[in-house]
Amino acid sequence: MRRGLLAGASVALAITLSGHAEARQIDLKKACAQEARLPTPDDDTGKLFEDIITERAIELCTRAVKADPKDFDSLANLGRAYSRAGDGATAFPLIEKAAEGGSLQAANTLAQMYGEGKGVAKDPARAFAYAKAGENSRYVWIIGLLGQYYAEGFGTKADSSRALALYERAAELGNAGGASDLGDIYRFGKYGVRPDMLRARDWYRRAVEMGHADS
Repeated sequence: MRRGLLAGASVALAITLSGHAEARQIDLKKACAQEARLPTPDDDTGKLFEDIITERAIELCTRAVKADPKDFDSLANLGRAYSRAGDGATAFPLIEKAAEGGSLQAANTLAQMYGEGKGVAKDPARAFAYAKAGENSRYVWIIGLLGQYYAEGFGTKADSSRALALYERAAELGNAGGASDLGDIYRFGKYGVRPDMLRARDWYRRAVEMGHADS
């Protein structure tokens, strides 16, 4: 009987410890996101790049990744923190691994890096491939970027219909820049789209409502 009680107590203790460990992982993930995540319209958790306090962000995100090596969101945030610290050599492989693990924030970062030749050789095809990884997602920044690539024929064949659809979806998800870009497209008849001032004004209005100061 005593042996059974001890066994039961051991199982209960193991479950309790496991629960505490899981809670700590969640707390670290949240703390990391608060310090280094790129905010989105539907979730303002995180900081703008210039506002990241690098030492704190690196410490918290390192602990989060150590607690859960498959937490690719925290890995992407850690790479972002190192990038803000000016340590691109450390940041790049972290961001690359996070993108491979499915982080769209990381994929968006790599698309921009290869698109602009920032820290890597400019490679339109790679930039497009990383951006396309988020085509069917709700990650607003990568959707807008992919729309831009289709509009400009950057790394892919130009496709104004797909570009407009992506810009519109990004705007509907809260991307004020996407709404402003649509205003420009309809105002000036860019990318082969017929000028339409009524649509242009409507998208500019939406952009302003979402906080885009220049629309």
